[in-house]
Amino acid sequence: MLVTVREEGGHKVAIKIAGDPQYVSNLTVWETVEALERFVWQTLHQRFYARREEWFAPVETTLVMWWIPAGHRPSMAEGVEHLDHLIAHGPSDYAFSWQNITDARLWKTARRNRPNEHAA
Repeated sequence: MLVTVREEGGHKVAIKIAGDPQYVSNLTVWETVEALERFVWQTLHQRFYARREEWFAPVETTLVMWWIPAGHRPSMAEGVEHLDHLIAHGPSDYAFSWQNITDARLWKTARRNRPNEHAA
């Protein structure tokens, strides 16, 4: 299972969890990279994703992913821990992003078509 935590805005996810309504965080669990990619780039979600810079201030690290065992339900606190680890130490098996997934084909296409893409 693949977990993603996204942050939109200029602050860490932890600030949003503390109740700041200006920021949006999202934690999702996906069975496969392909399922996540289909949702991000081949559904209505893609239209919203393409306009995110109109609605949110850009940040350098907006997304963290990590693998979990089937049946595990990660908490947002766990997501914050993984995001903080990615920011502090860079990609690893513990925390990574799209560019670290060799099978992420749709992400690579979307990134080529969008030269100012930032970390998503």
